[in-house]
Amino acid sequence: MQLLFTFLIPLVSFFISRETYFHDIHVSKCEIQFNEDSSTFEIATQIYIDDLQKSLLGQGVPELHLCSDRELKNADDYLFNYLSQKIRLTVDGKSLTPKYIGKEPSEDFIAVWCYLEFSSPKSFKELKVKDEVLMDLYDDQRNIVNIKVKDQKGYLLLYSKHNEETVKY
Repeated sequence: MQLLFTFLIPLVSFFISRETYFHDIHVSKCEIQFNEDSSTFEIATQIYIDDLQKSLLGQGVPELHLCSDRELKNADDYLFNYLSQKIRLTVDGKSLTPKYIGKEPSEDFIAVWCYLEFSSPKSFKELKVKDEVLMDLYDDQRNIVNIKVKDQKGYLLLYSKHNEETVKY
């Protein structure tokens, strides 16, 4: 009987701790900075590659093999199409058009940094940010958006039921 408890307790502890320590986290990070010299919003967003690929597959996009030597030649086209649907900026009620700058892997190669630029009027009173990256995949997806406009800094926490927010300047 003691032998049973010797193996049972560690086994149960292992499965309990697995649930606690190996829970998936569904978070992406987006940084928005207004460049006054070029009158553009510069976007850098970090997305986990496996989640991004899963979301793209759900839209009928083939396996892109992002940031690998097997990456498809037109991967950037698919990526830009996805990002332009999921990240939108509106200034004073006018939608801005994104321009794709590029991408690079994160230092640990589990995420990809994607870069966009939105031309904007030099002066504006409000900025509306919509970030729906990966929200089609996970109900608990959270997108943290850091914003720096002129001398003001702030952040937004966006999720499926609250995927956009307007900031006044």
